Amino acid sequence: MYCENAVSLKQTAGECNLSISEVKKLMELVNNVSLYNEFYHPSTLSLNSRVHYTKVASVSKNGSERGCLLINFFSPQWVRGIYKIDYDKLEYLKSGKNFSEEELKRLNGLIKDIELINTRKTTLYKVLQGIVEKQKTYFNSGDIGNLQPQQQKELAEKINIDSSLVCRAIKGRSIDTPQGEEKPLKFFFSGEKAKIESALRNIMTRPYTDEQISDRLKKQYKINRDRRTVREYRNKLKISSGVHWNKNNDKK
Repeated sequence: MYCENAVSLKQTAGECNLSISEVKKLMELVNNVSLYNEFYHPSTLSLNSRVHYTKVASVSKNGSERGCLLINFFSPQWVRGIYKIDYDKLEYLKSGKNFSEEELKRLNGLIKDIELINTRKTTLYKVLQGIVEKQKTYFNSGDIGNLQPQQQKELAEKINIDSSLVCRAIKGRSIDTPQGEEKPLKFFFSGEKAKIESALRNIMTRPYTDEQISDRLKKQYKINRDRRTVREYRNKLKISSGVHWNKNNDKK
């Protein structure tokens, strides 16, 4: 469906023993299937957020190899750049004075746009690979206590791109974890603060005192925070402690 090499309609028609009109119809079908595939995996995060998310992939465990994780893109076009540029032929055409100055200017602008599209596709692939590698333990366990703090700048340096490109690649995009939870890509760059807040939300499904919460943070998530710090986080998240819950129940 997604050929790596740039092939003309005429060449495709000849190799497949089809007419050019038939090739065009098939290409239109492939494009429609690709678009349908992307919309077939809608994000649920957008329902409770002002940000519109596009779910681009899922991370799954490789059953044949323990601990190995696979990135499954919902559309092959997310994996790599979809346009191939024959730079040698392009330079040959330019040197032959086949274009006016205005046409050359427009052509150069078009090439830059195509290169940018390809770079963004490739960047997303590299970013996801970097996230999965860094958060391998988290993806395998689903335990937020195993989530490793990571900065966008850190990943950018590792995959040798500018940090601004990482920021653009993760904006408004999400993935499914092996546990079936959808997470925005920015979730993996939230750091220690977001880790504590998420752990608190998980713990407070039942009424606990700040001391009990502190103990559970340490035992379940390997997070050491005293009662005062727990109270500050809890107040910020507007979560009542077990003491308040018990008082409210007594009033009833």
